[in-house]
Amino acid sequence: MKKIFLIWLIVVSCVSILEFIGVHNVKASDVGGGTYKVVKQWQTIKGLRVPESVLYDESGNTLYVSNINGKPTEKNGQGFISKVSLDGKIEALKWATGLHAPKGSAIYKNKLYVSDIDHLIEIDVKIGKILAKYPATGAKFLNDVATDASGNVYVTDMSSENSVIYILKHGNMAVWMKGTEISRPNGLDIEGKKLLVGNSGDGLLKAINLSDKKITTIARVDSGFAHSHIFC
Repeated sequence: MKKIFLIWLIVVSCVSILEFIGVHNVKASDVGGGTYKVVKQWQTIKGLRVPESVLYDESGNTLYVSNINGKPTEKNGQGFISKVSLDGKIEALKWATGLHAPKGSAIYKNKLYVSDIDHLIEIDVKIGKILAKYPATGAKFLNDVATDASGNVYVTDMSSENSVIYILKHGNMAVWMKGTEISRPNGLDIEGKKLLVGNSGDGLLKAINLSDKKITTIARVDSGFAHSHIFC
């Protein structure tokens, strides 16, 4: 996931999700040419350090922002999570600390799960304390995270060397999906009983059935968007 034109990419992603049935082609010119527009509502004050992703917590009515605070693969121990209000106020700049280069995140039952290069981090939402660090064997660039209704946690490794989707189930991390259909997987989202995956490698948005792992292509995305988080 890249931070470049994040809101711009989200507009395109929403169109892709709405066109779930069939294949919908989204072009960069649709946005640049004025078909879709983005209107700024607010912006935070200075303080965030290389913010990579934002997660909305409906139960707490707050935003969690992952701060890399360095390079995307640098293990410097300076990465952190911020809490931001819905009007853009930074409520707690360093709400959770001790990470390296945190990126995507997801919540399940008061636990915030954050990808951190080659580990999945579990954080207590109530106090911002790290509860556990789950190593992902072979991981080079863990990116986005999603959770299903059963509490399973999915996380992508978008590195070309590994290119897989992991699953954290009952406290154990393992490879859940790999192969030619999974090409540098990036963004994730759960829609019902399907896991939506944005491939950076081939620019395709795919849906994976959680029960039998059947894969369906639901959208083609221009290369200009393929390397970014592409979900609403």
